Amino acid sequence: MIKNIKSTNRIVCLKNLIIITLLFVLGFVLIREKYVSRIFDRLTREKYIHTYDKNINFKRELELYENYKKKGKVVMLGNSITYQCRWNELLQRHDIINQGIGADVTDGFLQRMKYVYKTEPKVCFIMGGINDLFGNISSIKINYNIEKIIDTLQSKNIEPIIYSILFVSKKYEENHPTLNMRVKETNKLLKQTCLNKGIDYIDLNKFMGNDDYLREEYSYDGLHINGKGYKKWGEIILPIIKKKVDKDTI
Repeated sequence: MIKNIKSTNRIVCLKNLIIITLLFVLGFVLIREKYVSRIFDRLTREKYIHTYDKNINFKRELELYENYKKKGKVVMLGNSITYQCRWNELLQRHDIINQGIGADVTDGFLQRMKYVYKTEPKVCFIMGGINDLFGNISSIKINYNIEKIIDTLQSKNIEPIIYSILFVSKKYEENHPTLNMRVKETNKLLKQTCLNKGIDYIDLNKFMGNDDYLREEYSYDGLHINGKGYKKWGEIILPIIKKKVDKDTI
């Protein structure tokens, strides 16, 4: 009887040891292959599904916009990537209005166009779409929204200039598989829209990317731009601004 109990205990212990070993191996593989972070990203993707009316940044900035009186020849319309730069200081100008809002989506852009008109610009640079992609908004929908923005700006005699959506870095995309593929797909639509409408399209990835990834040297987190990145960006657009805006004052 005692032998049978001991034998049974050994079998149970052996089974438990096998289970623990398998769980350890499985855990190691999941961590090494970054499946845990990917699964977590999938489960928490809801946090990236932004709608402008639920974005606290959107509400706060629009309350401030109501008080702003300054006019500007250039508007920078976008999300946090636009918002985080002091464009006048970077480009040594005084006529740029920064209308970037953190976490904003292209639907949000459309809802705040009246504030663009209010500044009476000659040119409006537009970068948007990355937050839409985080929220699983289709490339077609993003392009449709940008096209509507183009049309409404042109109806007010404001020249729209569209930026490509920036790629994310290789390290960043490890936790967001297929993101750069969707960025590339969206940019292809945006470029064709600009071609069809005869407006300028600035492919920032041509200058700040490499092999369909944002260069690590231009970003502090793989998504947002650092000082070196904005310096490069400024070098790209300053000649364009001078050509578009300053030609009437020469």
